Amino acid sequence: MHAPDYGDVGLIGVDGIGANDATFNSSDGILTIPDDPTHLLIPTRSPRRKPVSFLTPYETRPPLDMLTEFFMTGEIKYNDPSTHPTPKMDLVYMFVNASSEYFFEGKDAKMAEEGLPRATKGHGHHFRDNGELRGAVRSGALAFGDRIRDIHLITGSFEIPEKSRHIIPSNDELARLGVNTSDITGWKVGQLPEWLDYEHRANVKYHVHADIYNLPRDDDGRVPPVIADVDEDKWRELSLPTFNSFEIECRVSWVEGLAENFIFSNDDMFFLGGLSTSDFHHPLLGPVLRIEPEMMIKPEVLPDLLSASGEWGGLQHAALVLADRFPYKRREYLHHMPKAFTKTMAHESSIMFAEQMTTAATRAFRESKRGRADIEMAFVMAHLQIERWREGLLWTYIVAKLGGQDGLLREDARDQFRKTLRVPKGNEGDGLMYQKRKRSTLQDVEDMAYGAGWENALHTRMYFSSFDGHIPASKKVLHNGEPKHCIFSVSQCLPENFFSSGEEVSAVDVFKTIAFEKPGCGDCLIDVLVNQSGERGLSAFFPSADALYFPPKDQPPRMWERPEPILPLTPTWKEADFSMAYNVRTGQDAWKGVRPRADGAVRMREWCVKLLSRYTYTYGRTPSRFYMVHNPREFTRYANELSKNDDVVFTCINDDQPDDANGAVRQRFQAWMEKLFGGDSRFVRYERPDAPWGDGEEIIPDPVEEEDKSKGKDKDKAAEKGKEKEPEKAKAKQQEGMVTQEVAEVTEKVPEVTEKVTELVTETVTRTADDKVKETGKVG
Repeated sequence: MHAPDYGDVGLIGVDGIGANDATFNSSDGILTIPDDPTHLLIPTRSPRRKPVSFLTPYETRPPLDMLTEFFMTGEIKYNDPSTHPTPKMDLVYMFVNASSEYFFEGKDAKMAEEGLPRATKGHGHHFRDNGELRGAVRSGALAFGDRIRDIHLITGSFEIPEKSRHIIPSNDELARLGVNTSDITGWKVGQLPEWLDYEHRANVKYHVHADIYNLPRDDDGRVPPVIADVDEDKWRELSLPTFNSFEIECRVSWVEGLAENFIFSNDDMFFLGGLSTSDFHHPLLGPVLRIEPEMMIKPEVLPDLLSASGEWGGLQHAALVLADRFPYKRREYLHHMPKAFTKTMAHESSIMFAEQMTTAATRAFRESKRGRADIEMAFVMAHLQIERWREGLLWTYIVAKLGGQDGLLREDARDQFRKTLRVPKGNEGDGLMYQKRKRSTLQDVEDMAYGAGWENALHTRMYFSSFDGHIPASKKVLHNGEPKHCIFSVSQCLPENFFSSGEEVSAVDVFKTIAFEKPGCGDCLIDVLVNQSGERGLSAFFPSADALYFPPKDQPPRMWERPEPILPLTPTWKEADFSMAYNVRTGQDAWKGVRPRADGAVRMREWCVKLLSRYTYTYGRTPSRFYMVHNPREFTRYANELSKNDDVVFTCINDDQPDDANGAVRQRFQAWMEKLFGGDSRFVRYERPDAPWGDGEEIIPDPVEEEDKSKGKDKDKAAEKGKEKEPEKAKAKQQEGMVTQEVAEVTEKVPEVTEKVTELVTETVTRTADDKVKETGKVG
């Protein structure tokens, strides 16, 4: 294997630190360090490079006619596959090398700054590097092949101590290379996996934490009002360096060049077979969410979880911030495996919960005492997808369809609402029960994908599609197909005398009550409208094809206004303005190849389809295994289990060894990864050609394994002795068989002998009795 030729990427030797060894990448200003394949020199610049733009156009939608048809009927018109090929995905990984001296010095200094004890016993496994990342990244590259666009690697950067500052080139040396040093204010050391060839890293994109620790800014530079007083430079200084994976995940929005569809994976998660894009992102149905319906997270943060090293503090805090913006309820845990997300959800999360995430970002450790707790970003993004879809469905029906141009529910709109619910006139106080009908949305999804030229999921079973409404919380409904019932109480869900009163009612007020204040009402209304739409499609929710809305003229642009339809990004639902006038802008109904109307009107059906298409999702399950490894014997057993089970597609092998583990698991881990994922491949063009998998040392024996082997040897010896005695055993068995045969033959004759004995005894007894009668003349 050799480094491929990627043309001139501006790699220049640096005379001052070894022109024959060091290289300078003029595209990003990063410098390699001679004789150190595990670190890079990272320039710090002022002013900082402008961060990524938020809420960029959602460009992975199918064509307008295809998508609108599917929303209305559940069927698709088969376009030429070249008009909408399956979008490629990115993989995102985090990396840390705890054996680095720069890491240790930075960690100790940061712990002192936060007032945390220097040694945190029992938490060493959070930072231990078993070389998993190489196998994890390879497993993804090999599993998806050409379906992956870029692989993003996020890692830390640290201050350079005085004793190591000789590695920094002088300004004169950089100037001789033509490097503009006017904006370089210093240098830091960034971590690098030893196997990664930075100069020829192909589709691997390298990011350090300092690149992604930014505040969310609109295109005009404004930040959300809730963090307007935050000094970004001081906040960044407080937050970095960071050693908290939860908070690093929260900055994924700022990963430059991130694809719309991406997979978030950890370095201890592995793909064990060939996969298709649709195992994670379906071109029509959206990302595949793998939630656990039987495991719910309560929206509260217990005091003892503030500084807990586990995930529950971050999960509960995430559930709490979601409960402020959406209905207050428990939410499902996510399967601890690679997760499918969209950049859209990352951006919306970072804006909507800017205050909580900005504070949480200053928690450089899970044990930190700052803020309320960590925030689990994956949990936020997954449930934001679910809740924004639900919110969009209810808004489409109540505000866009019934409210219309002036946002009022007049008599004709209320009468339409009454007929939807099948409420008899004058019967406004009763609760009506509805049973959700069976749907066929997923029945022929494979045929639809084939017709459109898309791949089907290879190893994922889909149980639910958002095109069937709002996902039920019951596992029995999701997995077993049990019927779902709901009750819509007119008196509880709607204003008093809603259907009989002549007063005009605000569509937004009704929407807020049903969607957030009394969420059971909203869930049931969704089921009713899904039923009314038939076996497929969601036609009952949408305005008519000719429905137009004329936005007010000369409106000043609002914050986060985009060509995309987006409902409010406020942190609570109570403060949000859900009116048509606030949310709908001219031109937001335009698509690729479809121009806005000349009169400024907005086609509301297309606007709502465009809105909802941001949030489609499916719920699916894929065969997987989660293991917690405490010792070498467990690792060997788990590896053997995986080798015998071809059905398992994902696995997470979590290092839960004690802090003083001796490296025996690491050696076995590396050997296992090399066996499964090693070798040359055209999808792995980013590695050093000479990078070894292990340390080349003899495998460290494990006392427990040795004991098991010893027991095995004893069993073998016993078996050998048994073989030596086999002739004697065979002879004994033969003799036993002969005896058995003789006994059998005798047994066969027993009935005959018994019969003869009986005859003799009977005859003797009879004769004796006769003789007695003759002697006494008496009987008996």
